Amino acid sequence: MIFEAGLQGQFDRIVVVTCPLEMRVRRWVERNRVDEASARRELERRMAAQWPEEKKTAAADFLIDNSGDVGETEARVRKLFEILKREAGQSNG
Repeated sequence: MIFEAGLQGQFDRIVVVTCPLEMRVRRWVERNRVDEASARRELERRMAAQWPEEKKTAAADFLIDNSGDVGETEARVRKLFEILKREAGQSNG
Protein backbone atom coordinates (compact mmCIF):
# COMPACT_ATOMS: atom_id res chain seq x y z
CA MET A 1 0.00 0.00 0.00
CA ILE A 2 3.06 2.24 -0.27
CA PHE A 3 2.01 3.53 -3.69
CA GLU A 4 -1.59 4.07 -2.69
CA ALA A 5 -0.49 6.18 0.28
CA GLY A 6 1.93 8.16 -1.91
CA LEU A 7 4.90 7.15 0.24
CA GLN A 8 7.20 5.72 -2.45
CA GLY A 9 9.44 8.79 -2.27
CA GLN A 10 10.38 7.86 1.29
CA PHE A 11 12.10 4.64 0.22
CA ASP A 12 15.37 4.02 -1.59
CA ARG A 13 13.99 1.00 -3.44
CA ILE A 14 10.54 -0.48 -3.94
CA VAL A 15 10.07 -4.24 -4.35
CA VAL A 16 6.79 -5.57 -5.73
CA VAL A 17 5.96 -9.22 -5.19
CA THR A 18 3.53 -10.68 -7.67
CA CYS A 19 1.84 -13.83 -8.89
CA PRO A 20 -1.14 -14.58 -11.14
CA LEU A 21 -4.64 -13.95 -9.78
CA GLU A 22 -5.64 -17.61 -10.03
CA MET A 23 -2.70 -18.57 -7.83
CA ARG A 24 -3.65 -15.89 -5.32
CA VAL A 25 -7.17 -17.29 -5.21
CA ARG A 26 -5.89 -20.86 -4.70
CA ARG A 27 -3.55 -19.77 -1.93
CA TRP A 28 -6.31 -17.76 -0.22
CA VAL A 29 -8.62 -20.80 -0.34
CA GLU A 30 -5.95 -23.03 1.20
CA ARG A 31 -4.79 -20.54 3.81
CA ASN A 32 -8.21 -19.38 4.99
CA ARG A 33 -10.21 -22.54 4.32
CA VAL A 34 -12.91 -20.75 2.37
CA ASP A 35 -14.60 -21.55 -0.91
CA GLU A 36 -13.19 -20.23 -4.16
CA ALA A 37 -15.99 -17.70 -4.76
CA SER A 38 -15.45 -16.13 -1.31
CA ALA A 39 -11.71 -16.02 -1.85
CA ARG A 40 -12.10 -14.39 -5.25
CA ARG A 41 -14.52 -11.76 -3.89
CA GLU A 42 -12.16 -10.87 -1.05
CA LEU A 43 -9.12 -10.64 -3.30
CA GLU A 44 -10.98 -8.53 -5.84
CA ARG A 45 -12.17 -6.23 -3.03
CA ARG A 46 -8.61 -5.81 -1.80
CA MET A 47 -7.21 -5.33 -5.30
CA ALA A 48 -9.80 -2.64 -6.05
CA ALA A 49 -8.28 -0.56 -3.24
CA GLN A 50 -4.80 -0.84 -4.75
CA TRP A 51 -3.02 0.42 -7.83
CA PRO A 52 -3.44 -1.91 -10.80
CA GLU A 53 -0.75 -4.58 -11.02
CA GLU A 54 0.68 -3.11 -14.24
CA LYS A 55 1.10 0.31 -12.65
CA LYS A 56 2.79 -1.11 -9.54
CA THR A 57 5.19 -3.26 -11.52
CA ALA A 58 6.09 -0.33 -13.76
CA ALA A 59 6.83 1.85 -10.73
CA ALA A 60 8.84 -0.80 -8.86
CA ASP A 61 12.60 -0.96 -8.76
CA PHE A 62 12.53 -4.74 -8.42
CA LEU A 63 9.97 -7.48 -9.00
CA ILE A 64 9.80 -10.83 -7.28
CA ASP A 65 7.78 -13.52 -8.99
CA ASN A 66 5.98 -15.43 -6.26
CA SER A 67 4.29 -17.95 -8.54
CA GLY A 68 6.63 -20.82 -7.71
CA ASP A 69 7.01 -22.78 -4.53
CA VAL A 70 8.38 -21.33 -1.30
CA GLY A 71 11.93 -22.41 -2.11
CA GLU A 72 11.90 -20.67 -5.48
CA THR A 73 10.57 -17.46 -3.97
CA GLU A 74 13.08 -17.65 -1.14
CA ALA A 75 15.92 -18.00 -3.66
CA ARG A 76 14.70 -14.91 -5.52
CA VAL A 77 14.50 -12.94 -2.28
CA ARG A 78 18.01 -14.01 -1.26
CA LYS A 79 19.37 -12.98 -4.66
CA LEU A 80 17.70 -9.58 -4.40
CA PHE A 81 18.95 -9.17 -0.84
CA GLU A 82 22.52 -9.71 -2.07
CA ILE A 83 22.00 -7.08 -4.78
CA LEU A 84 20.65 -4.59 -2.25
CA LYS A 85 23.52 -5.28 0.16
CA ARG A 86 26.03 -4.60 -2.63
CA GLU A 87 24.24 -1.37 -3.54
CA ALA A 88 24.24 -0.29 0.10
CA GLY A 89 27.96 -1.05 0.38
CA GLN A 90 28.73 1.00 -2.73
CA SER A 91 26.76 3.99 -1.50
CA ASN A 92 28.49 3.85 1.92
CA GLY A 93 32.00 3.31 0.54
